[in-house]
Amino acid sequence: MNKKTIILLIILVSIAAIITGLAVKFTPTFANFFLEKQSPSAAVKEENFVFEVSITPDPPREKDNTLIIKIIDAKGVALEKAQVEIAYEAPSMPGMPGIRKTGKAQEESNGVYKAKLDLPNKEIWTLNVTVSTPQGIGWGRFTLSTGQEGLTKISEGGGAKKEEANKYDVAVGPQRRQMFGVRTGPVIEGPMHLVIRAFGNITYNETELSDVTIRVRGWITDLTVDYKGEYVKKGQVLFTLYSPDLYAAQKEYLQILKRESKKSREEVEGAKPIIKSAIERLKLWGISDEQIDEITSKQEPFEKMPFIAAVDGYVIEKDVVEGDIVEPGMKVFRIVPITNVWLKAEIYQSDILRIRPGDKATITLPYLPGKTYSAHASYIYPYLNGNARTGQVLFQLDNPVQELLPDMYANVELDIALGVRLQVPESAVIYLGDGRLVFLDLGDGRLSPKKIKVGLRSNGYYEVLSGLKLGDRVVTSGNFLIAAESRILTAMQYWGVEDEPK
Repeated sequence: MNKKTIILLIILVSIAAIITGLAVKFTPTFANFFLEKQSPSAAVKEENFVFEVSITPDPPREKDNTLIIKIIDAKGVALEKAQVEIAYEAPSMPGMPGIRKTGKAQEESNGVYKAKLDLPNKEIWTLNVTVSTPQGIGWGRFTLSTGQEGLTKISEGGGAKKEEANKYDVAVGPQRRQMFGVRTGPVIEGPMHLVIRAFGNITYNETELSDVTIRVRGWITDLTVDYKGEYVKKGQVLFTLYSPDLYAAQKEYLQILKRESKKSREEVEGAKPIIKSAIERLKLWGISDEQIDEITSKQEPFEKMPFIAAVDGYVIEKDVVEGDIVEPGMKVFRIVPITNVWLKAEIYQSDILRIRPGDKATITLPYLPGKTYSAHASYIYPYLNGNARTGQVLFQLDNPVQELLPDMYANVELDIALGVRLQVPESAVIYLGDGRLVFLDLGDGRLSPKKIKVGLRSNGYYEVLSGLKLGDRVVTSGNFLIAAESRILTAMQYWGVEDEPK
C-alpha cells in the first residue's frame, strides 16, 4: 500500500463520516494504523557526499522492516547509481549461534535506496552500511533492536581511511558517560620505578668467621671457654694444649739456639737457615711470633702451650671439653664478631634478574618499629632455591650496638630506577585472557577498543610495550561497563578486535 492509496483512503473515510454524521478523531494511533512511522535519520558525512539512514516501521519488528538510505552530494543533489551494501549481525548467545546477514539496497527513486530487513530476535543488532559513489566510499555502523525506537550511529569512516578505521568503535554520548562514570586519562612518558618487596634473615658475616683449629696431636688442658655464646676478646687465652711433639719441637729450637750461641760470628751467620727452619716448624704448628719470642727470651719451653683468640667475637661452635684428646685438623672453636652482619633476601625469580649489585634497599624489622636501615646489594647468588623458586641477594649491615641478631627476619624494599618508559594508567587496562585491552577516546563520543602489550607495573601505571603512543587518551573509569555493553568480554571474535601487535 503506497502513500497515495493511504491518503485516498483517509479522504474517503472522512467523506463517509461527514455524510453519515459520524465524528472521526484522527489520533496518532489511528494515523499509525494507516501510516507506518519512520525513524529519525542518522547521517554519515563524508568529504564529498552525505548519506542518511532510517528504518520503518519504528520501532522495528521481527519481519518486513525497510531500511531507507538517502544519498546527496555536497550541494544537496541526489546521487544516483550508487552501490549500497548492508550487513547486519547479532552476537552468539549461550545455546544460540550468532546470526549474520548481508544484502544490497535497491534504488527506488533519485538518491533513495531501500532494503528489506528481518530481525528474528530481540537482541541488539549491529548494522553496517557501505556506500560507494563516484565521489568516494563511506561507511557507517549502527545499532538497532526490535521493539526499541531509532537507529544509533556508533562509528563511521570513508575514503582512504576505511581500512584504517576501527569499525567496532563504541558511541557513548554525554548522558551515558555521566551515567557510567566515564573518565579518561593520557598515555604518558616518564621515569618509571620498580618496587620489589621481599623478606630475608640476618646471618653472620662469613668473611669474618674465625676457626681455632689444632695442627698437632695433644690434650686440652686449662679450658677457659665453658659454653657456646660466650664473648671473647682478641688475645684472650682459650685453652692450653699439652703435646709431647710440640714440647719436643720447642726444646729442639732452644738447643739449636744454645749450640749456635757458642760459635763464632761467622759460624752463627751460617747457622741462620737452621734456626729459621726450627722457627717455621713452630709456626706451622700454630705458635705465634709473640710466643716464640717469649720462648726465646725465657729460654724455656711451654709444657702447656696457650692458644689465644685471633678476633673479638662470640663463640658459636665449641667441640671440646677439658681433657679431650685432639688430632691435627680438628676444629675446636668457631668465633665470629657481629658488629657487621649479612642479610640474605629471598627474591622471586621474576624479579631477581632486574636487580644489580649496588641497588639500594630499605630494611625494616617488625620488632624494631620506626627504625630503618639502608644497604646496597653486595652480591646476587647465581642459583635459585629449587623449592621456593627464589634467589638470594646479599646485603651487608653495620651493627655497632649489636641489635641485629642472626636468624632475625627482616623486610626488604628495593626501589629500582628503570628509566623513561611509555606508561598507561593501570585502571585503563582490561584483562582479556592472554591479552590486555583499553578503550581509546577518539573524541566526539567515540571509544575504540584496542589490544595492547604491557610490561612492568609500578605506582598505578603499566609500561606500554606496543599498541599506544604518547598523547593517546584512554578510558580510566567506567571501562568495564563499556566493555560489558559492547560485549567485548564475551564476544571478542564477534567484535573482531585485531590481534595483539607483534
